[in-house]
Amino acid sequence: MRTYIGCALALCLFGQVRAQVPDQNCQIPQLGTPAYSDWLLHGFHGQGFSSSAPPGYYYPTGSCTAIPRDPCKREEMRSVGAISWLNGSVGRAKGIPYRVVSNSDLESVDVDLLSSIGLSSPSGGESLICHETLKFVNGSSESGLISFYDPGGSAPMQVEWMSDTEVASRRAEADRIQHQEQAQRDAREQVPANCSSAHNEMLTQIPVALGLGTNAAQIVSVAIPANLPARRTSWGRALSCPVFVKWDNGLLQSEYFNMWDDQYGQIQVEYGDGMAGP
Repeated sequence: MRTYIGCALALCLFGQVRAQVPDQNCQIPQLGTPAYSDWLLHGFHGQGFSSSAPPGYYYPTGSCTAIPRDPCKREEMRSVGAISWLNGSVGRAKGIPYRVVSNSDLESVDVDLLSSIGLSSPSGGESLICHETLKFVNGSSESGLISFYDPGGSAPMQVEWMSDTEVASRRAEADRIQHQEQAQRDAREQVPANCSSAHNEMLTQIPVALGLGTNAAQIVSVAIPANLPARRTSWGRALSCPVFVKWDNGLLQSEYFNMWDDQYGQIQVEYGDGMAGP
C-alpha cells in the first residue's frame, strides 16, 4: 500500500510540474493500437474531437487522455490507497477525527492562505496539500486541509488534517495580530498620510524650519497643487509636498515642505527647493 500511494503522490507532483508547460497536442494514434481505442473513448467521444486539451487539463505525450493540471484533482488522490492513508491517521496528533469512506471536491490550496495560517510544505521528500471534503463512516462530512508528506526511505507517510473551522480560527488570529501591529505602527507614525492632511503642520512648521521669530513675516496661505501620499520608511512615514506659500509681506514662494519620522520617534521638518528626508 505504501508503494501505491507513494506512486500516486509522485504522479500528482509530476502533474504539478507538467502544469507549468503549455497544453500538449493530442495526436490521433495509429488505427488498431490500444492507444487508438483509448482515444476513441476519451478523446473523440469523451471530450470532442480536439487537438488541444480542455482548460485546466493537459495531454501527456503520446496520449489523448486529458490529465488535470491541479495535482489534487488527480484520480489517485481519491483512490483506495489515499483513503487508506487518511484512515491511518485516525487517533494520531493532527490526524482526521473519524474513519473516512470517501473524499470529494479536491483542489490545491493557495500559497498565500497556507502562509497566513503558518503552513508550508516540508523540505525534502514529496508533499502535497489539498483542500477537500471528507465523508466519515458515521455519516457526517467535514471540509478542510489534508497534508500528505512522504519523507522517503522506510519512514512512514505523514498525514495531517486541519478543518475549515481551525483554518478560519487561525486566519482570524493572524488578522488580529496584523491589525494590532498596524495599530502600533500607526501610533508611532506622527507624519500625516498625505499632503492635504499636513496643511496645518505646514502653517506652523514652515516658520519654525526657517527660524523665523514672532516679528517676522507671517504666512497668509499655503496652496498644495498635488496631494501626494506619504511613503513608508524604516521608522514611520516621510512626506514631500510641493507648496505655494503666500506671505503677508507680498512674497509668493514655490517650494517643498518635507516632513518625516526619525529613528528616535521625533518629527523632522525641512522647507526648501527640493525633496528631502530618508
